[in-house]
Amino acid sequence: MTQPQAIQPHPSLSKVAIFAGLSPHALKRIERRCAWRHYEPGEAILDYLDASDDVFIIGTGEVRVTIYSPRARR
Repeated sequence: MTQPQAIQPHPSLSKVAIFAGLSPHALKRIERRCAWRHYEPGEAILDYLDASDDVFIIGTGEVRVTIYSPRARR
């Protein structure tokens, strides 16, 4: 018999400093527009020159930013 998976709480922006002064109603309106994603270690989130106007907020963990020189990718 398989064990039920633990239910993880829905992520919230309430603990993100730039949203601290917002009302609960305003937070809910913003959160409804969020697409919560999980990335594996080493997985690319965004690549240089990607056409995107998305905003990324790192909830937990860390990211590495790599900027390539015009001559070569190192």
